[in-house]
Amino acid sequence: MTENIKLLEISLNYKGNGIKLFVDEDTANILLNDPVQAENYLERLFNSNESENQNENKESLNPVQAENYLERLFNSNESENQNENKESLNMLWSSKGKPSIKDTEATDFFLMLRQKYASQFDDKKTCKNKIWQRIATEMEENNFKLGKNGAEKCRQKFQNLLKLYLKQFQIFLNYT
Repeated sequence: MTENIKLLEISLNYKGNGIKLFVDEDTANILLNDPVQAENYLERLFNSNESENQNENKESLNPVQAENYLERLFNSNESENQNENKESLNMLWSSKGKPSIKDTEATDFFLMLRQKYASQFDDKKTCKNKIWQRIATEMEENNFKLGKNGAEKCRQKFQNLLKLYLKQFQIFLNYT
């Protein structure tokens, strides 16, 4: 059974060359948001392509062969990395660069939860790790995937936000 898959055109840089690919939306998100995955994907694509071309007396692939090749490559990569790719796509705060809309929504929700538990964080007798675990659990329950060590990820995210806030506040004070 074939399924209609919407292909997106994306541009990537590979060894100084601009490469245009047509890939499904999930693969596009992975390739555009994770440079390591993109490099590995292109390495496999071009290394496999070179070996196939050597086996075919260095003939170039016609469009049908190229489409079949990409489908085989995608299906083999999908079967071996399916869970890893889906997890990395859905993980919050895991990519460098501009945050995704989901990351921004998660940060807003996270800050709301942090404020909700502020009085418990101020209490010297309360174990902070348990509060971070509650926050991580609530985020997971609201479909914000944190993955392993969600409580530690929340704690670190708050520390990073606090550092960024203090840095921006200091810049503001220096300009006034």
